Amino acid sequence: MVQMNVMKDASEVVSYNCSNIPVYIQNGDLSRYPHMRALCHWHTDIEIIYVLDGEMNYHVNDKIVPLKENECVIINSLQLHYGSSIYHHACHFICIRFHPKILGTDPFVYQTYVTPLIENPETDYLYYDSNSPNHPELEALIKRIALAKAEMYDACELDIIGD
Repeated sequence: MVQMNVMKDASEVVSYNCSNIPVYIQNGDLSRYPHMRALCHWHTDIEIIYVLDGEMNYHVNDKIVPLKENECVIINSLQLHYGSSIYHHACHFICIRFHPKILGTDPFVYQTYVTPLIENPETDYLYYDSNSPNHPELEALIKRIALAKAEMYDACELDIIGD
């Protein structure tokens, strides 16, 4: 059973599973969560959920994003969110969570490109299905990141950060 560490204010105590970089990459299964539903939570990290098979509802703030196989949602920093099973059916997914600082350590790059993205009140999430522009490229990036984590080869962190 997956146990999340969520504080009283709904913030998740984030743990990372990639050596030396603030990234969490894991294949998930909603059947491993109590009642096939994650706890509602938020964190400063950006989170990507990509459905491998099955379907789920992804809740972001007051919106519900239905996700099916090969669809994904990218949740912005500081958004309340959680996934839940539809009709208690199985759903397997890839979860990638990373701290925004990984997108730019240079102050100019961070202030110019990252801050406007994570502080945009209009962008609580981005949804991608097979008809979305750049879906094949995004799908390939997600799968490359998951493979790099699974293989943990020398300098895989550079590939993960680059992707």
